[in-house]
Amino acid sequence: MTSQDNLDSTTARLVRAVLCVFVVVVAAAITPFTEDPTNVVKRLIVQWFAFLAFGVLAAGNAIERRPFVWPRIGFRIVLAFTALNVIAALVSDYPANSIESAKTFIALAALYFTAANAVRNEGQLRTILWAVCVGVAIGSAYAFIQKVGLDPFPWEDKSGDTYTHLPGTFGNPNIAGHALVIAIISACYLASSQFRPRAHAIEPCGAAALGCAAPIALGCGAPIALARVLAPAALMLLFLTHLYFTGYRAGPIALAAAAFAALYRRLPGGASYPQGEGEAPAGPRPRASLY
Repeated sequence: MTSQDNLDSTTARLVRAVLCVFVVVVAAAITPFTEDPTNVVKRLIVQWFAFLAFGVLAAGNAIERRPFVWPRIGFRIVLAFTALNVIAALVSDYPANSIESAKTFIALAALYFTAANAVRNEGQLRTILWAVCVGVAIGSAYAFIQKVGLDPFPWEDKSGDTYTHLPGTFGNPNIAGHALVIAIISACYLASSQFRPRAHAIEPCGAAALGCAAPIALGCGAPIALARVLAPAALMLLFLTHLYFTGYRAGPIALAAAAFAALYRRLPGGASYPQGEGEAPAGPRPRASLY
């Protein structure tokens, strides 16, 4: 990462604000006014916010005379996948319906490109991850409202596994499990990064627990430091509890894979360089650089 990457701009800050609102809204969105209470409204929100975020980025860059930044991780694959879906939609026997589905992939590709231009260092990434945790926490809170039988939404069937396994605002417990795994990893990272501020790869859950005790031992600024660790740790407990009720079998496997990735980073040759000012070190790239 170069020093140019660390230069923040009004446009980038505004885009990150839009992205944070987007993440919270899309995770929490649910409506009783469509046959599918979650997917339709979430797709609409994805498309609206993709247009808004990219529009803000494009206008801001034009005003500030800043070039776009080409994403370094997998964007060509994203473009190829999006193009394939667009082509398939155009040659489909039902092009109207297919193009409607392809619009979501176009919007997601635009969000990827926009986020890569606005989120350029670890501190900015943490802000987005906090938004992820807040959005999924709202979905989990609603899931426990379902659990106690106080759900205000008129679901057609409340007796099947799709409902009893607490889908929350995600419409399906399997989809909820996917979101919860991401949120658990994010919360673990946020908790551990308070204890090790320069860390930029996801640390094992044990680091979060160690971070809870460290401020007490250090004494200075303990209440604030403890709160900064306990907040994501509490969210992690909420997410783990919700994940247990979803019955999502792949959840433990995904979490184990994330823990392995974090441990692999600790192996000789696996530690990546700190994300901060200055150029990356010369020579081969670290094999486990996750940013």
